Amino acid sequence: MRGQILSLEGNVGVICIGKNDNAAVGQVLEVVRHKPRTAGGMRRAKTFERITVGKVKIASIVDDHYSDVEVISGDVRETDTVELSAR
Repeated sequence: MRGQILSLEGNVGVICIGKNDNAAVGQVLEVVRHKPRTAGGMRRAKTFERITVGKVKIASIVDDHYSDVEVISGDVRETDTVELSAR
């Protein structure tokens, strides 16, 4: 399960993961930021580095596509990626 943080105000926000993604209240998701880096100094040869920056917990399911979350750790920002940790 993977989505994006769409909005964030303080420690609460909305992600684009909902009922259709089998989201459940209480699930903890890792927050990942994608940092661009250039390979060999060529601007067009961009690659990205995945950096885990925090965790959020699903507080409520809004509908088929969205859920409310609470930040439980880290430096979480709008547009970061959220994903269920593989265990």
